[in-house]
Amino acid sequence: MSSAPQRKFTIAEYLAREERSEIKHEYSRGEIFAMSGGSHEHAVIAGNIFFHLRQALAGKGCRPFSSEQRVFVSADDLDTYPDTSVVCGEIQFAELDPNAIINPLAIVEVLSPSTANYDRGQKFESYRRLESLREYLTVDQFAARVECFSRDSAGNWKFNPVSGIDGEIALPALGCSLKLKDIYENIKFPQKQIRGSITSE
Repeated sequence: MSSAPQRKFTIAEYLAREERSEIKHEYSRGEIFAMSGGSHEHAVIAGNIFFHLRQALAGKGCRPFSSEQRVFVSADDLDTYPDTSVVCGEIQFAELDPNAIINPLAIVEVLSPSTANYDRGQKFESYRRLESLREYLTVDQFAARVECFSRDSAGNWKFNPVSGIDGEIALPALGCSLKLKDIYENIKFPQKQIRGSITSE
């Protein structure tokens, strides 16, 4: 016996529900998904990234936004809340969601165990449909590791992973860089047993 088809919502229905909701939801192709609450580490890392991007971009005509700012991908019918997004120049808003931006130059997602595959896969595929997007970062919260995807003028994406607390990730489209020691400020990584001694990853 087949199950009943999943109900599809309009973007207007989603926004009406979201306005009344105490938690955030993502809208994807007519479906609404609750966004799981992040860990303390997730919140600290996201806050660090926002703070240091704000400092690095001061006076450059670029504005970073926290996870309170929605981003709408019309080509993929996606309305979501990245951990950080950056717009340079004039901000453009979606017609269907006047509170969602549609022209981020950079997007950052702090990975969680439940969302890592989605953020690296289907969600990144959707983000790539944003013509404005030039930088996409995924940030590990359990080790000093950042994966940066940069799009060149020909539309090709280049993968640049950086590991280690002394590393630095270049963001050419933004004209700045982020040091991993700043991203992971006040973060204590899980310890693991190696050959009888306790070490930090």
